[in-house]
Formats: sequence, structure tokens, C-alpha cells
Amino acid sequence: MYLRKPFAHAQRQQYLTSKSRIIKIFKYISVTLAIVAAILYLSSLLFRVESVQHAIAGYLTGKIEEAYGIPLSIERLRIRNLDEIILKGVLIKDRSNDTIIFAHEATAHISPHKLSEGSIQINTLTFAAPDIRLNRDSAGGPLNIQFLIDNLEKKEESESKDI
Repeated sequence: MYLRKPFAHAQRQQYLTSKSRIIKIFKYISVTLAIVAAILYLSSLLFRVESVQHAIAGYLTGKIEEAYGIPLSIERLRIRNLDEIILKGVLIKDRSNDTIIFAHEATAHISPHKLSEGSIQINTLTFAAPDIRLNRDSAGGPLNIQFLIDNLEKKEESESKDI
């Protein structure tokens, strides 16, 4: 006949209890990861909706116009990755409302860590086959793009002073 040790049963119960705790923790972690993955997937689907893209394009153009004084319009945008935005129908005008730059498509590479801080930093902006129209109002006068250059320089100076 098999005799049990007095503590063997208690040790087995403790082992089963700790094993079930580990399984519960693993289940909680799995469910949490699945929820996070689902949220990320659904948010990526949300960014593909045309009305959402149009709203984001309007928001971005408003922020750029406000910050830099650049008259800009974007027909559509598509977020390819967290760090890449494809812009469609990009139009930049001068102060007399004439076209400076028009491109059917442009690609903006942004800084993802700045997004988490609530700001957008464009690292590179590449235009595909742009139509660029530079001119002067008078001989020896500034180019129609000069106000863009001046506004960008002022913004850089104020940002470097704030740091």
C-alpha cells in the first residue's frame, strides 16, 4: 500500500495554485496584447477612410498656415507608416495668390517621437514631378518664394531660442 507523505499533498496544491496563477497571468497578458493589436489595426483602418484623411489634411494645412504663414492646400493624404505621409494635390501659393509649387504627389517623412509629444516635425518633404513657378514682381525684386524662406527662418530662430 502506498503511503502519502503528510506534506506532499500541500506541496502539490501549492504547485497547482502557482501554476494556475501563471496560466491566468499569461491569459491576461494575451488578451491585453490582442486588444492593443486590435486597436492599432482599427486605427489604421480609420486613417484609410477618405473623410478622416480629408479632416487630417485640413488640420495640417491650418497648422502650417498658422505657424509659417504659408498658403497651402492638400487635396488628400494617406498615412503609409507612422513616419510617412503621402500627400496628394499639394498647392503652395504666393502672397498674390499665384502658384509657386504644385505637385500631384509629395511624400513627407515625419518624426514619430515628436507625434507622441503632440507636434509634427517634417524631416524630409519630396515632391514628385513638381510644377515650380518662380518669378519676380520687378527687376531686382525678391522672388515670390522669398516670404516662405523668411517665415521658415523666423520659425527656426524662435524655436532655437526656446530650447
